Amino acid sequence: MRPKSARPTTQDHGSSANLDLKKSWSVPNYAAIFPTGLAISGGLLYFGLPVPSDVKVLDGLNGGVVAIPVDLEEASHGKPAWTFQTGETVKGAPLVAEGVVYAASDEGHVYALDARSGSLRWKFYAGAKIDGSPVYADGLVYVVDDSGVIHALRAASGEEAWTFQVGSGEKASASVADGVVYVASWDHHVYAVEGSR
Repeated sequence: MRPKSARPTTQDHGSSANLDLKKSWSVPNYAAIFPTGLAISGGLLYFGLPVPSDVKVLDGLNGGVVAIPVDLEEASHGKPAWTFQTGETVKGAPLVAEGVVYAASDEGHVYALDARSGSLRWKFYAGAKIDGSPVYADGLVYVVDDSGVIHALRAASGEEAWTFQVGSGEKASASVADGVVYVASWDHHVYAVEGSR
């Protein structure tokens, strides 16, 4: 017996004509957010900021990470829960894992910040620019720098567990599954790397 076709709905076509949608809030002070992604956890929304050039940056921050509440009443005041200044542009979306926010900068630093307070837990220098977002799995934080090196960092301390060269000019983030790190490279290869912990 042939299954019946599903009748198209407004959701199927991306139309909001028959849906009860409304904008909860928006905060114009954050116009300088990079369009590379946001992270949300524990009632807070996290994003990176650029080093000021010709754009207005929140409270004059010279690059960094910002956390704003997602609660309508709190967010409407336009004030962040916390900010952390890096002095470096943060392009990739921050990563939130087990109460810590991880962010990477285009100066090659990885920052681990307390998710509730924004205080610095540790900082690591990769040696080259990082455009992608950090990735977390099994107690390790992974970043890929622009020279094509995967850095596996211990989430608790920022200590480097291992590195592996996959190519050069990497702009993307890694993906991790079952202990294997996958990276697409500018050298027209996809690498699968299994490292020790």
